[in-house]
Amino acid sequence: MKAIVIADDGQNAPTDDEAWADLARPLGVPGAGMIRYAAAMQLWRRGLIDVATLERYRICSTTDGEDPARADPPKITRAKMERLMTTEETA
Repeated sequence: MKAIVIADDGQNAPTDDEAWADLARPLGVPGAGMIRYAAAMQLWRRGLIDVATLERYRICSTTDGEDPARADPPKITRAKMERLMTTEETA
């Protein structure tokens, strides 16, 4: 299983197609939850998914068998969302 790497400089970052493919990793495969979350982070940083979707993948990242699409909707306050967006803009 190839691990996804997100580099600050973007040189080792996967392509968007690779990140989308990593989101579709099978449930239950050891390590797949973290790989899916890393892919979601890559797509969020590029503006391709929203912060609520990213949060679903974060919540499920430690449980390889939990489907982010079926996870309880994340409870993200407006303040937290604004902090996340501000952090991204300054990064």
